[in-house]
Amino acid sequence: MHRDLQTIFKPNFIKTMCLRTTTKFLTSLCLITLLALNIQAKPDTSRVDKVVTSTSPVLKNNDSFPGFPENYVPQLHEDVIKDRLSCIKTTINLTYSKEIMRWVKFYLIKNRMTTQQLLEKSSFYFPIFEAALKRHNMPVELKYLPIVESALRPRAVSWAAAAGLWQFIPSTGREYGLKQDWYIDERYDIYKATDAACRYLKFLYNYHGDWQLALAAYNCGPGRVDWAVKKAGGKNNFWKIYKYLPRETRGYVPAFIGVTYVMNYADKHNIQAKRPVPPIPSDTILVSRFVNLHHFARQIDVPFGVIQILNAHLKKNAIPNYKRNYPLRFPAHKRELIDKMRGKIIASSRSYSKRGLGYTAGYNSAYGKARKVHYVKAGESLALIALRYGTSVAYLRVWNRLRSNMVYPNQKLVIYSKPPRRNRSKLGQQFVAAVHEMNAKDKKVIKETKTATKDSKVIAKVESKPSTTPEKKVTKKEETKEALTSTPSFYAKQEKSIKGEYQQLVAQTDKDKRNEAKAKERKTSINKTLKRRKTNSRTQMVSTRYHQVMPGDTLWKITRKYKGLTIQRLKKMNNLNDRSVLFPGQKLKVSSK
Repeated sequence: MHRDLQTIFKPNFIKTMCLRTTTKFLTSLCLITLLALNIQAKPDTSRVDKVVTSTSPVLKNNDSFPGFPENYVPQLHEDVIKDRLSCIKTTINLTYSKEIMRWVKFYLIKNRMTTQQLLEKSSFYFPIFEAALKRHNMPVELKYLPIVESALRPRAVSWAAAAGLWQFIPSTGREYGLKQDWYIDERYDIYKATDAACRYLKFLYNYHGDWQLALAAYNCGPGRVDWAVKKAGGKNNFWKIYKYLPRETRGYVPAFIGVTYVMNYADKHNIQAKRPVPPIPSDTILVSRFVNLHHFARQIDVPFGVIQILNAHLKKNAIPNYKRNYPLRFPAHKRELIDKMRGKIIASSRSYSKRGLGYTAGYNSAYGKARKVHYVKAGESLALIALRYGTSVAYLRVWNRLRSNMVYPNQKLVIYSKPPRRNRSKLGQQFVAAVHEMNAKDKKVIKETKTATKDSKVIAKVESKPSTTPEKKVTKKEETKEALTSTPSFYAKQEKSIKGEYQQLVAQTDKDKRNEAKAKERKTSINKTLKRRKTNSRTQMVSTRYHQVMPGDTLWKITRKYKGLTIQRLKKMNNLNDRSVLFPGQKLKVSSK
């Protein structure tokens, strides 16, 4: 007994017993897991119908992308974005850089709501852009450029006075046939501005020979891009001249590439257009004299926001009285109504008074402004008073009949200041709601017409008996027509060529002809240096010599320093008279060829 106990409590015996128990436990555990896996692998055919019919609990919102829960923001990976950019088929090179990643984050993470709004508006604007780009044989991906320029806001205005979807500055807009005055600014016109932008971009591409350089020149001008190319040693590549470009232009091309990625892969990042704005096929009618858009929209039963977005270039929401045969846009499905009731519609649209436009009488700068009286205090000047009241010194002198800029304390000055601006609702917020409202009305009308046609068919079957009384044939002379306006106006044909419509809207300007000749002269290539017009800056500097006035200098002393120079000649070259005073640092022309 004692020996058996000794054998049991030996260390080797204990080790063997422990190993046996552990192996038994592990084998039993493995068997249990295998059984559990087999049970899970067997499909339960009794629940197949229930699984198919039931909706997934993760996708509560039907608008979200399959596989993503609602309000989920996927992470961004550089390798994935690089790969997706290479998959987009474009004629413009979509090269990846860190700057592009910054713009992708801006649209897909920081401003997801604005990206969703852009996707909703794109279904309205992109068909117009695509038609113009196709007509000019240009890359389709340029339709994303207005997102970078104006975020698809038709009346956007920048700090540099660039306006519209394509952000034309006033001078460039006039060169490409976009008229601008107090009542009309055709830079806001969706159709005309798009056509002008296509012509300008085509010229820039023909001039530089590269689409990325053309986009950079669209932002900062072709002259600045030429200077950057010259600084880079004639390298015709955006990324090689990157450091020589202005700061804004450096981010312009990366922003365009980032927007192109976002608009192509927004659904992969759980951003969708919940209520896309449908496109509106439009037609034009030529109208003369005053027409109020508010009443025109009411007469043809269309929301005012729709008429306003189609005629965004009419700043005062009316055609001014001095216009003749001016195109007015409206939805194409209202053409039959306007054709029948044209005279009445236009007459009722003119019923409103023209005071709503606020016509000004010639050069009267005080029209429509509040009259104020200001008493000059000690230490004040006309420039300071003009700055305070938001006017100019010239106006102050005209209003008060002042012969000079001198004012005295307690002097009475009459000032006309502008009245406070009214709170105007934004055009972008109006037209989206108006388009949805118009579509809802059209759907109701279509349903009513369908039911009416069904009822008429049923009635026609019941009343199948032929009538004994012969029907009277209505001749063309007996048909009554509405009286038209006195001005020669007509509809744009429905089945007209695409070129014909835009030739009517935007005629080819002299700038286009000059640009074609300029692009032919300038031959660009990547390996060769660019040929430019040689500016004779050095010869100009040599031909004209200047003298910097030093303390104690007089005209007589200056003429003594240069041979053949007289006092009379020095005065004539520098527009000096007997009363003019010299000051140190002043530059005077000494010789000129």
